[in-house]
Parts: sequence; structure tokens; C-alpha cells
Amino acid sequence: MVNKSRGVTTLNTNDIPVMEGSGNVFADLYLANADALQVKAELTRQLYNRTTALGLSQVQAARQLGLKQPDVSKLMHGHITGFSVDRLITLLTALEINIDIVLRLPPLPLGEGERRVPQNQRDSLLDEAPHLTVNQPPLCRYNAPAENVPYVRPQDEL
Repeated sequence: MVNKSRGVTTLNTNDIPVMEGSGNVFADLYLANADALQVKAELTRQLYNRTTALGLSQVQAARQLGLKQPDVSKLMHGHITGFSVDRLITLLTALEINIDIVLRLPPLPLGEGERRVPQNQRDSLLDEAPHLTVNQPPLCRYNAPAENVPYVRPQDEL
């Protein structure tokens, strides 16, 4: 139903069916390789954020990344076709971003009456309700330090 008052047209959103998304828009659109597309989109978003934070023009970013300016423009506008995950990670390290890759087992299925709890609420809730499901710890962690950034070993930290 459309409401026309004072020259403004609005839709009654109660007439539009709404579904909660899965957290991956590519999966919600039933695209093949949805997980890979989600990773590439996030890496591209981080490239945009870092380039913007450094105040780089597309020409300057192209020089620093070893790309042509039109390729930087494509990335800045979210066009991820033609860029692999490996290449996007390499571009991020060229902008002095450290990359952590964490592998985890999938969460265990929930039993009757169990629920998942966000990480930031876990400690306090586990004290109150120790029966809550806790995600699996990482199987392994790979850190790819950015080039020209000193690496500090844990024992060297203050």
C-alpha cells in the first residue's frame, strides 16, 4: 500500500516480506563460490579503507601497489573480478597491513535449549551458565607480516 501525503510517496513496509540474511549476501543471492566472494569483498573493503586512511589518490595507490590506475579504480568501486584472494592479500601487505588467517572447525551442532553467545559476552555468561556452547579454538594461525614493518616476537614485547 502506498501512502501519498504532502507530495511524498512512501511504501507501507508491512506489505513487503522480509527475511533475515545469513551474513553473506552472496549466499543469500545463491551465487556459486559465495564464501570466496565474501572473502574477496572484505579484503577489497579493507584495501579501500587503508587507501582512504593513507590519503592516497588512485594514481599514488597504483604506484604503491604496482597496479595501473584503472585497476585501482575498479577495486575502489568494489569490482573484484580478476583479483584472487592471494593477490588481494599481497596488495594489503603492500599497504602495510598485517594479515592473520585463522582456521577453525565448524561449530558443534546445538542441542535442545542451547544457544550461541557473542565472544564479547562469553566470559560473563559462562560464569553464570557454564552449559553454553563455546566455539572451537583455532586449528592453526598464520600471520603474514607486512613488508618493512618490524616484527616483535612475543618475548620482546614490554
